Amino acid sequence: MDETIAIVLPLRDFPGEPLVALTRAIEERGLPSVVAAPERGRCVGVGGVRVMARLALDELRPDRLAAAIVLDGPDEPLARDPRLARLVLEMVRAGRTLGAVGHGVAALASTGLLRGRSVAADEEVADRARRDGAVPLLEPVVVSGGVVTATEAAAARVVDELLELRRAVAPPPPPT
Repeated sequence: MDETIAIVLPLRDFPGEPLVALTRAIEERGLPSVVAAPERGRCVGVGGVRVMARLALDELRPDRLAAAIVLDGPDEPLARDPRLARLVLEMVRAGRTLGAVGHGVAALASTGLLRGRSVAADEEVADRARRDGAVPLLEPVVVSGGVVTATEAAAARVVDELLELRRAVAPPPPPT
């Protein structure tokens, strides 16, 4: 299985600092990553952070990913995009790990995946996540039901938690 981590974000107004923290954490661990958005092309975040989405949401292939991390903006455009719900369902069916940061927690909750699960959320995200059935905790990082959620300030920690989850569920190596 591939070790690529997909970072899923909207075309505009995503939080720039958490994206920088995520990409740095992924690079420091020597892992490949790919940025995906509703459409391929330039994505512009808060603070002038720019990144190229090499793939559109419907081009992501869970069988080629280790994990996906959702990072949404305050208007939560991904929460309204049915392609996110399809991607999440495909990731779960493929046994891949999922994470979400900041408003990405609300976007992931909108798919129904987080219903009844504890999630990390600041006060702004907590109400939205609660409306979609999640149980928000005012904690920086929460792992619940195989999903890692984090506040924007704790974005980099999502990578290590996802890797730990993958190790916990990885099949044993074949005998030599």
